[in-house]
Amino acid sequence: MLKKPIYKPVIVFLVLFVAAFIYLNKVFATRNVFVNVYEDYTTLSNKTDIDILFYGSSHSYTSFNPVVLDEICKTNSFNLGSASLHISLTNMMLNNTLELTNPKLIILEIYNGSLPIPKARKAKGFQLRALDITPNNSIEKYNKVKNIYSPKEYLGVYFPLIRNHTKWYEYNFFDLTRRQELNSNYLFFYRGYRGHFQELKEKTLYKDFKKVTPPKDTKVKFFNNKTKEDISNFVKTAKQKGIEVLIVTAPDLKARYNNYAFFDELNSLCEDLKTPYLNLNDYYKELDLSLNDFMDISHLNIYGGTKTTAFLANYINKHYSFTDRSSNQVWLSANKTYLDSKDLLIKTENSTYHQILGKKLIDDVIIKEVLIKKSNRKYNITISIDESKMFADDYKDLNISFKIFPYDKDKLSDKSKLKKWNFDKVDIKLKEEGSLLKFQLISKIPDIEKIEIFLYNTHKYSGVIGNKITLNNILFEKRNNNFIEN
Repeated sequence: MLKKPIYKPVIVFLVLFVAAFIYLNKVFATRNVFVNVYEDYTTLSNKTDIDILFYGSSHSYTSFNPVVLDEICKTNSFNLGSASLHISLTNMMLNNTLELTNPKLIILEIYNGSLPIPKARKAKGFQLRALDITPNNSIEKYNKVKNIYSPKEYLGVYFPLIRNHTKWYEYNFFDLTRRQELNSNYLFFYRGYRGHFQELKEKTLYKDFKKVTPPKDTKVKFFNNKTKEDISNFVKTAKQKGIEVLIVTAPDLKARYNNYAFFDELNSLCEDLKTPYLNLNDYYKELDLSLNDFMDISHLNIYGGTKTTAFLANYINKHYSFTDRSSNQVWLSANKTYLDSKDLLIKTENSTYHQILGKKLIDDVIIKEVLIKKSNRKYNITISIDESKMFADDYKDLNISFKIFPYDKDKLSDKSKLKKWNFDKVDIKLKEEGSLLKFQLISKIPDIEKIEIFLYNTHKYSGVIGNKITLNNILFEKRNNNFIEN
């Protein structure tokens, strides 16, 4: 009796093994915001050619906002900046992304932090975001990997399953999306741009950032031959495809306190490459930047990003020409985003609403006063409760609901519209907060018609408990910003 060939079950096993391995690598792929960026870029590329592309690190994606640039330049643009991206990976990123579109201008952001080879585990981890979008059969990817990682790290770089194999219980094996969920209350995300609403907290150290005389030590050299080659290859790749290149350095509070010879050396390199260079740290006055325009000492927030992008857009209009996209459906859709977001982009003057109340919600819970400070879409709310009254244990399950009602219902949040509410609201626990309740409500509502405050049961909503306090005629008074300005 003839035996069945053994190779058939072996082949079946190998096919199943490879299929399972491929699937598990998708399951174990890291969830991060650059997945959102690259997927959005792919989607836009399928709809239209993109005129302007930004590359670089977090300095790029916190400084240059496509929705502002396209409004001024009448173009389609996208920001492909990736956190802590090393300069050696930008050319690989360029090759990958240019397969999808044909831009007229590429803007590469370079600062001294993107030059040293990453050594720390966290810094190496950031490089994986760019490497993960590159096919494993790429020779260029292999060459980049061996320059940054040790041989024992190679498998982890190439295969997410091996990289994240200790996190079995953290993954959903039936959910392959790796997009990161973003909170629009704290971040404006659009075409790769990330605009944070937070402002620099410690302002004293850099209060003279516009006036300080930058130190220069020409004995220090920042660019070695390998770095020069990386930048040269980036520029050459773009120009061979007929794409113009502009190299920029984004505003950084540390720039004028560190060795300013870096910028002279970069400018000299750009001259050798016959590529224009724009150091935005030389234009603080024209940019009208203040410390309030930074989210931290190295990155702009959404307000600084708006100013910087507008300046760059005017520079682009002066030195480059593009097809006017303003009648194109893709551009019109982006323009709607711009119009809907205008109130976020420029910091408005702070305003305040203050009301003395002395009104009772229930026994022992008396609201003495309400103070609301408004800046853009952020309402910072303080409710003062009579300190002479002690909360009984019976009140530990109570929440305070704080609702604001608009004159224009179109300004309600998407969540409120979905739930068919005619208000935006925030709920906070009564027991945990004590006699001074401080909380925040993010809302697109510019003008409040009325406010409602009441208590309800946290575990099972059964309507208002006690009295509902209603405030009408909500008028905010303008107040000066108490920030250090330059």
